[in-house]
Amino acid sequence: MKIKINRQALISKLNHVTKALPVKTTLAILTGIKFVTTEKGISLTGSDSDITINTSLPLEIFTEKGNVTLIEIEEPGGIVIPGKYFFEIIKKLDAETIEINTFDDTDILIRGDKGEYTLKGLPAENYPQIELSNMMHEFVMPTSELKMIVAQTIFSVAVNESRPTLTGVNFRALGGELTCTATDSFRLSQRRITVEGGLTDFNITIPGRSLSELSKTIDLASPDTNIFITNNQILFKNGDMSFQSRLLDGVYPDVSAFIPTSYEIKVSVNYRDLYGAVDRVSLIAREERANVAKLSVLPEENHLVMKSNSSEIGKIEEIVKISEQTGSKLSIACSSLFLLDALKAIDAPNGQVTFGFNGDMKPFVLLDDGDVSNLQLIVPVRLED
Repeated sequence: MKIKINRQALISKLNHVTKALPVKTTLAILTGIKFVTTEKGISLTGSDSDITINTSLPLEIFTEKGNVTLIEIEEPGGIVIPGKYFFEIIKKLDAETIEINTFDDTDILIRGDKGEYTLKGLPAENYPQIELSNMMHEFVMPTSELKMIVAQTIFSVAVNESRPTLTGVNFRALGGELTCTATDSFRLSQRRITVEGGLTDFNITIPGRSLSELSKTIDLASPDTNIFITNNQILFKNGDMSFQSRLLDGVYPDVSAFIPTSYEIKVSVNYRDLYGAVDRVSLIAREERANVAKLSVLPEENHLVMKSNSSEIGKIEEIVKISEQTGSKLSIACSSLFLLDALKAIDAPNGQVTFGFNGDMKPFVLLDDGDVSNLQLIVPVRLED
């Protein structure tokens, strides 16, 4: 293989592919990036067996000023290049165009304007063949909506792997509606959408890490993302990037009974006012082990009062005006950080947020008045006397 390639264009692709490289692996070849020339340009692949990212770079791109050549291929070929060192070298080279040549079958020469580097590679044909087979489901989702679903649920996945299925986000399609749910048993985040063009029923759980990396990788410049599902794999195709992940084994718990459908007490407040108050209360609450904040609904004063207390630092009290309220007064406590995460997921700076309560020790929900398809649920903690 012998090519010349635009350094910045290569860096932009390596930024994606290197996200799939393993930190530790017993399979040495997976620490490398599969680098192959094609008729249209080059193909780059990185994988840790759980996640596989493939992307391509064309020979040229079209701009307002005309065609810009990105790659010149003198000799086609393929090689697996040590990923970590290759990426660091490319980033540090001081050159607009670099040369990448192979010699003695698997040695790689990288040359810039002022220096050259030699790396030991591996044959491209030895790289594992990772393919999506026996496709069972296929649908298209707006890229912006996919990224939003991840942002509104990912923070609620479990970190502890004692219950592996809870470390992922459950995607369940039923009757044309897609419900995405994440929970660590202490909080729950759920988003429901209707997918245009029809949707066959399925129930899968995608690892949280995979969705986190996917969200960083997919490009909003490609408005739609094609999604393909098999028994144990899911593939996202977005522009010139393919992102494949294994699915989690096991049955995701039925959370429907956990989510209340009616509320004894409902309180609506301005989102900006609430977010600011929670943000300030969490300053002291986070210093305590449980990050606990106390919420009190005071209908007579038309106030929602939040308090946090630290024996070593001090205490904070914030008052938020209630715009609408049904039911009686209530005092409840929860993690201030859970509350802040839920509000970030709702993200309605010009809207209202509604709390739904059913007692001081029962899970309560937060809903965006402008988008009730986004539900955030938090399990309270017991108040100290």
